[in-house]
Formats: sequence, structure tokens, C-alpha cells
Amino acid sequence: MRTILIFLFFSLIYACNKDKVRSTQTELFVFNASPNAGKLQLFQNLKQVGTIDFDYVTNLSPAKAQYQLVDSGFQNYKIKKNGVEYVNALLTTTSNRASFWMFDSLNTLRYFLINDNLDTPGRAASKIRILHFAPNLDTFNLSLNGGFVKTTSGQNVDWIFYSNQATVVASGLAGFFNVDTGNYAIQIRQKNPQVVLRNYNYKLQSNGVYTLVVKGYKNRSGADSLSLSIVQH
Repeated sequence: MRTILIFLFFSLIYACNKDKVRSTQTELFVFNASPNAGKLQLFQNLKQVGTIDFDYVTNLSPAKAQYQLVDSGFQNYKIKKNGVEYVNALLTTTSNRASFWMFDSLNTLRYFLINDNLDTPGRAASKIRILHFAPNLDTFNLSLNGGFVKTTSGQNVDWIFYSNQATVVASGLAGFFNVDTGNYAIQIRQKNPQVVLRNYNYKLQSNGVYTLVVKGYKNRSGADSLSLSIVQH
């Protein structure tokens, strides 16, 4: 009987080890669009994502998107600053690549995690999406060379402040769409009344994939004023 019990014990251990599945991973890009937060830290299951804090981005052409390996599926995410926790959420991603966006002011910090479909559009085309994080700009039009961008949700892009994680994905605001390549004069236009708030010039490359990020405050000056950053993935 003792021999049989020992045999069953080791058989159980072997079966458990055999059935273990290595955790799958995804590549995660993190962007800080919170205008007065300064540097923020992102944690997944108590492990910091990346080796440095994520600073608020102000320039038009930041460095090309850098993706960090994290666990996929349902995971716990925390946003911290100087040891203080501002966000604690259970989020999921199933894509090989995803992006985590932090926005709004520090005391009302918001976020969402979306899958990144980075399939290239082919020659003579670029792929873009528009994310609107400006706290006091309800709705705007984005103009490329004088014509309004026709996004998946129409010409006007509503600020994501009014949406939660589920509605961001369902609304199609996270989706990319194709445009022609070339040099563009880009305008951020307030909807009501129709006023040009910012002007930029940028060249979209053939086969490029971009996220156009509008953030900052409409009526302020300095680093936290309204600005556009174009992230190349």
C-alpha cells in the first residue's frame, strides 16, 4: 500500500507540472497625456512597466513608440507617482501589442488600455487614429490640408473624458483608418464656435502607422497648454 501511495504522489506531481502553461505576453506602449502630473509610474501585478518613469509628452514628434513586454489577459494595473497610488484597476488585453494611455489632471487621473492593430497599410498610404485628451475642449475637428478628417465616428471627435474603458473600444475611437501619405498642414479646430486653435506641419510616411494625440488645456500657456503629439508606431 505504501508503494502504491508513493507512486500516486509522484504521478500527481508529474501531471501538475506537465499541465502548467507558461504565461503569454504582449508588448505594451505607455503614453502619459496628463498635463500636470509630471512623471508617472505604471505597474502590472506590482512589477513596474519599463525601467523609467513616464513623463508628460509635449513635443510634436516624440521618439518612436517603445513597447515593453508584459503579461497578457486579465491583469492588475496601478498608476503611481512618488509612491502614491492614483489608479488600481483590473484590465485585459488579448492582442500581441497594446497601448496604455494616462490622461486628465493628476487628481482626476484617467486611463484606458486598448489593443494596437499595427498592420501596415501598404505603399502610398498611412494609417492613423486620433485620441482626444484635452480636459477643457469638448469637441474638435481635425483638419488635414484644409479638409476634415473622416474618422470611424464622423468628423467630430468627442473627448474621451466622457467614456469608460468599455465605451472607448465599442465607439471605435481606438481604431486606425487609412489616409494618403505626404506633407500635411494640420489644424485643431474648436467646433462651437468654429475657431482654429493650433496649426502644425507634419509628413506622414508611406506604410507608417501613427496615433495623433491632442492634450493639454485650451486657455493655458506653457508646457500644459493645448498641443498635438504624433506617435509613430
